[in-house]
Amino acid sequence: MSPTAKTERRPALLALTAWILLVAPNAHGATPQSAAQAKCITGMNKAGAKLSATQGKADVTCVKNAGAGTEADATACLTRDDGGKVASAADKMTGTAEKSCASTPDFGPNQGAPAAIAAASSSPRALVTDLFGDNPTATLKTAASDAAIASCQLAVVGTSQKLSDAIIKEFGTCKAAGLKDGSIDSATRLAGCLDTVTADLGGKIAAAADKAKASLSSGCNGVNLATALPGFCLGYTNVADCVVARARCRACGTLQMDNLGAFCDGFDDGVPSNGTCYETLLSTERVSIASPAEPAHTPGSPGVVVTNTKLLTQFGPSGPDLNRSESVRWRLQGSDATPDAILILVPGFGSGVNPLRTLAENLIPKILADKGIQLEVWGFSRRDDLLEDRAGIPIAAAHKDASIAMDWYYGEELGLTLSPELVAGPNRRAVFYNAQDDIPFLANFTPQVYAEDMDVTVKAALAITPNVFLGGHSAGTGFVARYASTDFNTSGSGPADPGYSRLRGLILMEGGGGSTASSAPLSDDTLQRIVAKADGGLFGAVRDNAPRCVDGTTACTIATEATDCAGQVPPKCTLAQTSYTSIGGLKPQIYAAGEVGAVQALKDPEKGQVILQVDQGTPGNNAIAKVPGLAPLAPPIIPAATIEGLFGIFLDDDGANASVLSPALATSLGEQGPNVGGLATWKDID
Repeated sequence: MSPTAKTERRPALLALTAWILLVAPNAHGATPQSAAQAKCITGMNKAGAKLSATQGKADVTCVKNAGAGTEADATACLTRDDGGKVASAADKMTGTAEKSCASTPDFGPNQGAPAAIAAASSSPRALVTDLFGDNPTATLKTAASDAAIASCQLAVVGTSQKLSDAIIKEFGTCKAAGLKDGSIDSATRLAGCLDTVTADLGGKIAAAADKAKASLSSGCNGVNLATALPGFCLGYTNVADCVVARARCRACGTLQMDNLGAFCDGFDDGVPSNGTCYETLLSTERVSIASPAEPAHTPGSPGVVVTNTKLLTQFGPSGPDLNRSESVRWRLQGSDATPDAILILVPGFGSGVNPLRTLAENLIPKILADKGIQLEVWGFSRRDDLLEDRAGIPIAAAHKDASIAMDWYYGEELGLTLSPELVAGPNRRAVFYNAQDDIPFLANFTPQVYAEDMDVTVKAALAITPNVFLGGHSAGTGFVARYASTDFNTSGSGPADPGYSRLRGLILMEGGGGSTASSAPLSDDTLQRIVAKADGGLFGAVRDNAPRCVDGTTACTIATEATDCAGQVPPKCTLAQTSYTSIGGLKPQIYAAGEVGAVQALKDPEKGQVILQVDQGTPGNNAIAKVPGLAPLAPPIIPAATIEGLFGIFLDDDGANASVLSPALATSLGEQGPNVGGLATWKDID
């Protein structure tokens, strides 16, 4: 069975649209900058270009010294700033801002010196790790250990940094000329200088790109490029083009000192929607395959007609097909090689596949560098995740506008007018389902159903490689253990067909593997109640919020079940339950709150107050106060804070949440920062 794949829509893949929409208002109200404003823009650009070039030279020196054997820790060298030249260039940039930017420009570097300095200094360092991986100390060779590779590595990093410098210089030339003659009067026209860079009428950038390519064809002749350049370009058929694209990407990153927006994904290689710039080493693909599991009452199962208006609103006239096995496939960008192994991961309680990406980003290049094994990681998405109504979040992320995300989830409670961006998109707000009669069919999503869904994904992986591993995190370990012990031969005859026979191994992370509460075998009564729930009792008990016999309709009590459920098999009563599991009465609205914060963090991580705490129009009209599901976030439990402040307080390993709620939350993030303007802030680990 071949999977039907579709490229996942991520915020980075909407970068070009985000840029256009972000700067469009400037185009309508374009105003030529005053002489003072123009001086600020050109001065900051010149100082930023100098800072970027200085950092780039320092990085090349680190690589050179590593090759010579005089630099023991090239990774640390990238930020150590021997001689203080980078710090001096940064100070000059700060001085330029103080001296020339008293009249803040309407566009360009109007976010201040710190943001501009961060863009100008971090991008050259990122180019080095693009080439050599996150730990250059481990991947750079010395002349003594391998002179050919050491020479190749120095040649490539030197020419690629020079290509980046050439791009930045050409952009600066275009900008200075446009400000002088008045043709650049908005962020839109300023960003248009990238078109000038791409056109490269003088041929300077093409010449620099040719030198970068030549460093590979001549300086790396006969060298194993997988060993010499084990970073982003690992697995690419045309490594030279990849190196040039990385230099263009990081040059564009430096130009973010002009506050242009994250539109670099099209500038690096001419393809605006492939996610290569500002993405990691990985390509991401969402895979959807029909599942043979067709539980009763489930949209997509035979004979089921969807009538719930919420489902029809979210999914359209026919409703959803939930009998799908969904997964996200992460693999090396550009690699056309068959993987040596595939690791399928199942997320834990209340989680989806996205957090697993961080593990994939680190594990895939690490195992290739250390063991020479090309690994793919697949994140298995449980079928109930398909009910998450996130259609407005990519729109909000593309605009970097948390108010759109807040409107998407909570605008009705706040009495907001539907955002124009949402009107142009789905023309509605998010659907939230109640815990009872909206989606009672979730009661029929048994462990057997999930095992059959997972088996579809496992078989898709086996069609690529025989080396398939299955892993789970936290509650996901229960799904993994259940799959491994499931006999897929349900015919009643012939040999067993256990899930574990398809796998090379199991990986259980921070979970018990689905063990029962007691080491003793389950009693006959317990087993019969499990059967009664799975055969219809739980569906009725959820739908009606009342105890039901196995037929799903007959009322019952535990005390009188022998009479109430007489004639039914088994004659057991299932007590009322909700259609989804929750902790402490938490509702879906509170899980959605994290996405609003994530969108806000794209643009304002550490200055403004968390938007959910901010009044909209009238005092007290904020999401925390007005949305019942967000009550657990109300003061004094959650203080007024910035996004970073709130995330730090919630996730830090020294905080109460990590010890009280779940150790899975524990992350070493830094420490609490000062209270600024009444907002809790955070000092991160950097």
